[in-house]
Amino acid sequence: MDQAQFTEKHGAIKLASDTERYFARLRHPQSENGAGPPIVDGHFYNLGYFRGGQNPLEQEHDWAALDTARRLTTSWVRKLRTGKCFALQSEGDGLYFAFICAASPLDAVALGATLDRGADAGPAITTTDRSGQSCLFWADSEDEYYADDLAEAVYRQYRAVSERMLAAIHSPVEIRVNSDAAEFPVIYGGTNRDGLFIGVITACVWT
Repeated sequence: MDQAQFTEKHGAIKLASDTERYFARLRHPQSENGAGPPIVDGHFYNLGYFRGGQNPLEQEHDWAALDTARRLTTSWVRKLRTGKCFALQSEGDGLYFAFICAASPLDAVALGATLDRGADAGPAITTTDRSGQSCLFWADSEDEYYADDLAEAVYRQYRAVSERMLAAIHSPVEIRVNSDAAEFPVIYGGTNRDGLFIGVITACVWT
């Protein structure tokens, strides 16, 4: 697949407007000290996430790999949304969106996360390894809690989507960015066979 075939299938390379609108407020997150610096400086395009200042049209891409990544991530999001799965451990009903990034493993540099936030602010990015766990969205030790806390259909849908995701990636992780802020992004995913980091992203609210 070349760029022309990709754009014929997915449209011209452009910002993913729905995802951009949803996460725009997180570029200046609120904490107990007021508005803070951007926690991620990148933008969401219809072929993935790119750091601020990066232009996807000026980069080389494996178009077939991006096509596969889009197919997988959009299917996961569709199933999470139809299953009424929202951000876990959140005071708000955070929606899930597709997440694709050429940098793998994903880290603060790839996200453009602000690291210099003061000695008492805590880590800018927290990565939890999900390798060996039966569900990507929570640890096995938490399974009984979520089985009781979530509606049965929602619990089953999380497990079903997790099974599909774990079959497509390795080194699965949960990534939280600036978890001391009132609202912050959470990413679930891992590296696929093409070397891309693929998964889903949502936003948690803690007040």
